[in-house]
Amino acid sequence: MPSLIPYKRILIDTKLSADEIANLLLKEVAEMPSSLFAQQPITGKWWMGNISTDRFEIMRITYVRTTLLPRIYGKMFTQDSGTRVDIKITLDPLIIILSILLCTTFMLGFFLCLGLSIFGYSNILYLFFAVALGLYYLLVILSYRSQAQLAEEFMLGFFKRHEAL
Repeated sequence: MPSLIPYKRILIDTKLSADEIANLLLKEVAEMPSSLFAQQPITGKWWMGNISTDRFEIMRITYVRTTLLPRIYGKMFTQDSGTRVDIKITLDPLIIILSILLCTTFMLGFFLCLGLSIFGYSNILYLFFAVALGLYYLLVILSYRSQAQLAEEFMLGFFKRHEAL
């Protein structure tokens, strides 16, 4: 069953240490700009992010403005046989909050107009709210799924390339 909030979780057990994983990620991921409005780095790399020895946050580099790109959040836990990497692929928290507010507004408008039509008011405006809600949700979900697939392939490919799986 699809989730209302776009989210994917991957657990990877690897023989690499957390420091080795962080160093390898630093080679493949450009540093994320410190300012929200800074230009994205032009490095020839496809991904940018912040990486430390126990966690990372990565997103794809695009040269068009889009807020629907998923972010990859990862935490590394040391185990006896190596490291467990807990990866979560989701939208930016601000986008999730704004989507919930927008969808809630569409649903309230839909039920208000539907209620008015039940009491005899000829109002088909509820169809607008229903269609708008459906189209917005499809836009977010379809955009997220295609980009999340790229993010998942990047992470799985990263660990395969470094013989970690």
